[in-house]
Amino acid sequence: MSLLNKSRMNPGLTSQFPPLTLGMQGRIFLRTLCFQSVWNFERMQNVGFLFCLWPVLSKVWSTKTELREAAERHLEHFNTQPYMGSFAVGATARLEQQAAQTGVTAKTLHRLNQVKQTLGPALAGIGDALFWGTLRPFSAGLLLCVWGLAWRTEGKVATIPAEGWVLAGIGVYLVAYNAFGLWVRWKGLSWGYQWGESIGTELLRIPWQRWIRRLRKIGFVVGILAGTWWLVNLHGRSGIELSQALSITFLLVCLKWREWRTQTLLGVMFGGAFLLQVFTR
Repeated sequence: MSLLNKSRMNPGLTSQFPPLTLGMQGRIFLRTLCFQSVWNFERMQNVGFLFCLWPVLSKVWSTKTELREAAERHLEHFNTQPYMGSFAVGATARLEQQAAQTGVTAKTLHRLNQVKQTLGPALAGIGDALFWGTLRPFSAGLLLCVWGLAWRTEGKVATIPAEGWVLAGIGVYLVAYNAFGLWVRWKGLSWGYQWGESIGTELLRIPWQRWIRRLRKIGFVVGILAGTWWLVNLHGRSGIELSQALSITFLLVCLKWREWRTQTLLGVMFGGAFLLQVFTR
């Protein structure tokens, strides 16, 4: 059953091609986990990109000569954010299927190469801001909240020892970060294949910047709450007064308003907590 049989699909894009099947999408999705496994300085992710695209190439090209030529054109330089690379793989799969049906021409090859080279930097810009600059510090804030809870309760909540809370915090971080990343990898394949050559226009319809801004705000609040908790409840009951903690929180909000980076503010907060504990003993 196809994942692309949805009302939002453009009939004009799918009338000539069979949909991306669930089995094929699953095979490509597993391969995207190795997107950077053969990263190199000369052409960066070219081998990983070809590895992800191989199930489609081996299906649409019937002769060894055609398959070899298709593989060679995807060994050119390519680089993007690894989670967002699925969009490029899906769109390229559609274009390769189109080339197999209509014949390989200079115009077809130029369009295919142009789509790939345009998508690389565009997807990297979105992915770097979304994953490295937003989702990772947000997940770290959740980890610190879990560890702060264990610290405040002296290591035991509901018969869970301190070591269990350490692992629980790490588990929360990994789930929060990777769940969204895996979803983007999966949906990127189907959306990229669905959109094909029009992927650039369709990507603009997704409110990436709004998602990033909202997630950053939520992550900042989570980090501030975790930091305030730690400042008030330092180990050994030597925490600072609540009024002092709220003053520090207000200062951090003001610095955020001045567009300080969230990672810098969290570093200032927890560095201050460490210094307070050292000098107030």
